[in-house]
Amino acid sequence: MSGPIRRHIKWEELDGFNLNYYSTRRDREAGWMHLKLKGGGARLSIDSSISGFEELVRLVSQAAVENGLVPDKNTARNMQALGITRPDRRPSVAFGTANQ
Repeated sequence: MSGPIRRHIKWEELDGFNLNYYSTRRDREAGWMHLKLKGGGARLSIDSSISGFEELVRLVSQAAVENGLVPDKNTARNMQALGITRPDRRPSVAFGTANQ
């Protein structure tokens, strides 16, 4: 994905992300979300006002699973609010002993 300043992050280079919610009311009924991505030496910051924001968060979630990233509690809660649940990820490393 690319931003207006010609920064880009390849999905396979994604090594960090977070999704924050900013409320405009005390009851948290109104507000916006902000997605931050990092990887490949670049950082992108995306506001929920853009068209296709939820689909973008779904794609980030899939790339995160493939890259072995686990969201923090706040990010996971905000993804859940968008209806995005993460599939169980496969372990990236097998633990055990090997016979030699």
